[in-house]
Amino acid sequence: MEIIDYLRAVRRFWLSCLITVAAAVGVGVLLLAVLPKSFTAETRVFLTVVVGNSGSDLASGTNYAQNQVDSFAEVAVSPLVLDPAISKLGLQTTADELASHIGVQVRDGTSVMVLSATDAKAELAADIANAVSDALVAAVDQLSPVSSDDEKLVWATVITRATVPQSTSFPPTRNTLLLAALAGVLLALIQAVIRHRRNRHIVADEDVAKVTDVPVVAHIGEDEELSRPGADKLALAAHTGEDYRRLRTNVSFLGSHDGAGKAFVVTSAVPSEGKTTVSLNLARVLAQAGERVLLVDADLRNPTIGSLLDLHGSVGLTDVLVGRAQSGSALVDTGIAGLHAVLAGEIPPNPSELLASPRMREFLAEATSRFSYVIIDSPPLLPVTDAAVIAHEADGALMVTSTQGTTMPQLAEALEALRIANGAALGIVLNKLRRDPKRYGRYGYGYYHGHAKT
Repeated sequence: MEIIDYLRAVRRFWLSCLITVAAAVGVGVLLLAVLPKSFTAETRVFLTVVVGNSGSDLASGTNYAQNQVDSFAEVAVSPLVLDPAISKLGLQTTADELASHIGVQVRDGTSVMVLSATDAKAELAADIANAVSDALVAAVDQLSPVSSDDEKLVWATVITRATVPQSTSFPPTRNTLLLAALAGVLLALIQAVIRHRRNRHIVADEDVAKVTDVPVVAHIGEDEELSRPGADKLALAAHTGEDYRRLRTNVSFLGSHDGAGKAFVVTSAVPSEGKTTVSLNLARVLAQAGERVLLVDADLRNPTIGSLLDLHGSVGLTDVLVGRAQSGSALVDTGIAGLHAVLAGEIPPNPSELLASPRMREFLAEATSRFSYVIIDSPPLLPVTDAAVIAHEADGALMVTSTQGTTMPQLAEALEALRIANGAALGIVLNKLRRDPKRYGRYGYGYYHGHAKT
C-alpha cells in the first residue's frame, strides 16, 4: 500500500480510529490507577580533598577525589551507611532490603554523587534519601585518610537535599500516557488498514477506478428525507437537486449523437441502491431543462414508479410487449411539464423474455423517435438479467451504487454481465454519499467520499 492508501483507510474509518486511540489512552489511565505507585527523591553529595595550595597539589587532590567516587558509591549502599539511616528513621527493614531501594549515580568527569531513594510514600522517600546522604557524609569522614598533621584529606558535602517528590516515578505518568497514545495510533492504523482491505464497498471514485475505467458521472449526496418510508422521491434537498442537475449535464454527453433520442437504462448491481429514485429525478431534471422525456418502468418484477408518482394506467409496458396495446396508449402524463411515463403494467411470468423480444426493440425505437430522452428503470443486474437485455437495445446503462452498498467484486460482476449481453456501461452514479461542508464550500455543500460507516 502507498501512503495515500493509508490516508484513505484512516479517513474512511476515522471514527473507529478515534475510538481505538481513546481506548488505548484509557488503558494507560487505568494502569496509572491500578499499578502500585512509587516515589523517588534525590540528593547530591560532592566529594573533595584538602591538600596543599599549589596548582599541582590541587590537581592531584581533584584527581584523587574523582578516583575515590566509585569506591564511595559502593560505600553508599553498604551497612556502614544504611544501618545508621535505618536507625535514624526507625525503619522496620534490613540494610540489604533498603539497598534495593537506593540508587547511586556518579556524574562522569565530576566528583558529584547522586543518591536516590524510592518508596511508596513520597515523604518517606525524601527522608530516606536525606538520611542516607547524611550517613554517607559521616562514613566518608570516618573512612577518609588523614594528613601528617591529622587533617582529613577527603570530605563530603551534601550540596542538594531531597525534597518531597510531587509525582510518581513509577508508573511514569507522562511517559505512560504517551506510550498508550502511540500504541493507540499504531493499533488504529492497523485496524483501519485491515478493514480497508477487507471492506470492498464502493464509497469513492478511487474504489470505482480499481474495478473499471467507466467514468463516475455523478455524486448524489445523502438525503435523509428520501430514506424515510413514504417520502416524496421528488422532494429533494437543495444540495441533492444540484447533484441531479450535474448528472443531467453529464448524461447529455453520453449515448448516441445522431439526432435521435437517447435511451438510458438505470440499474444497479444489487437491490436498495436507490436506482428508482435516480431514475425519477434524472427524468424530472431533464424535463425541467425543456427536454421531452419518457420515464419507463421496466422493472417487471417489482415495479414502483406508479406508486411513487401516484400514477395509474390501464395499459402498461407488458401490454405493449405482448401486443395487447400500442405504445402510444401506454403513455401517462406525470403532471410535470415535458415528462411522460410508461408504467410496468401487470407483472408477467417471463419478464426477461418479454424485455428481449422484438416488440421491446420496436418500443424503444418509437420512444426515442418521439422523446429526447428515454429513462428506463430496471431491476438490479446480479439477481436477474433484465437490465443487461435492455441495455443491449438502448444506448447503455447508468450503474447506481450507494455508500456501503455495492462491493467492488459485485460491481465488476455486474459490468461483466453487461459486457456479455453486449450492453454498454456509460457511467457510474455514486449515490447516498455523506456530505462534508468543508468541501466545495463556495457552493455551501459537498461530499466526504472517503468515509464509510464504522
